[in-house]
Amino acid sequence: MRAKTRPAAASGSRLASDFTPPAEWTAWAMAERGWTAADASAEADVFRDYWVAQPGAAGRKADWLATWRNWVRRSRRQSSIRGGEHGQRTFGDRRGGGASAARDRGRPLDGFVAALREVQAGGNADDDGRG
Repeated sequence: MRAKTRPAAASGSRLASDFTPPAEWTAWAMAERGWTAADASAEADVFRDYWVAQPGAAGRKADWLATWRNWVRRSRRQSSIRGGEHGQRTFGDRRGGGASAARDRGRPLDGFVAALREVQAGGNADDDGRG
């Protein structure tokens, strides 16, 4: 007869229901994504609510800082700052351009994007030059 083995000790911990990220975490998120303090705080609220609600093993993490960094990198939240490097976003890439935006060129959405940019610049998107 085989001796019963004890299950491995559970690793990781659950996020506290009153979690507030340390200042270093929010400073990192602000630098990484160009967020304001309010943006980082709002994202932390979403992060906390999500992970507190996760049942069982899915809600246990060994490294909450790494979980936060991945969460921030994957976030769709855009900076509330208008203008400047971080306020300018390009369709097709939540980080503001790059390979994904280049890949989207030549697609039917281009006409819409061009019209949207013209309107944002103060032009008239309805003027297609056909009289």
